[in-house]
Amino acid sequence: MTNCVTMPSYHTQWTRAWLCAVLVSGAAAPWLVRTDDAQAQQAPARAQRGWLGIVMDELPGGKVLVKEVLRGSPAEKARLLPGDLLLRVNGAAVRTAHETARSVGRHGAGAVVRVAFSRAGSVQTVGIRLEPFPSGEQMLRMQHVGRPAPALQGLLTPAGAAGPSLASFRGKVLVLDFWASFCIACRVTAVHMNGWHQRYANRGVHVLGIAGEAPE
Repeated sequence: MTNCVTMPSYHTQWTRAWLCAVLVSGAAAPWLVRTDDAQAQQAPARAQRGWLGIVMDELPGGKVLVKEVLRGSPAEKARLLPGDLLLRVNGAAVRTAHETARSVGRHGAGAVVRVAFSRAGSVQTVGIRLEPFPSGEQMLRMQHVGRPAPALQGLLTPAGAAGPSLASFRGKVLVLDFWASFCIACRVTAVHMNGWHQRYANRGVHVLGIAGEAPE
């Protein structure tokens, strides 16, 4: 049977980051806006909404920090960097992540928005051509495919003991299977993962299942 570990802290961190990424992309989450705003953001319209491609954080004093710039995004092409402080979108001051997302979301794909930001005390303005809002899978691929896997620190075994680190598999063939107890499809995948383990373990292939939930 494949080794199984959990990583609740990693799951929480990336859930929050995902919510931020959705907001910054101009597709405000329905549970964070008024009902009429949510109804106006149906799937066909959302597909044409402009996408900037950053994750933001809010700092005291009404400052909006660029926490992360997604790979291949319009923001990266315009050379926005983590640590930049967003000031204005098309001349309108922005003081919260939600406010910034709404300002960007008013423009469709192909539109050019002028973003003013502060970097190392110097105020700069760039024109950024927005692109169509990508699907969740496309966004994850842009951000992670072709890059080193995250360190995955803090893994726990089902018994609550410390699990392995990704570094411990360096130089070995490792298959990571991310799953959840509520995922029906994961149960089917588990059968194949167990089969791989039985077939290839003696050839140096390691199969590791990771769930983003607390061990039981």
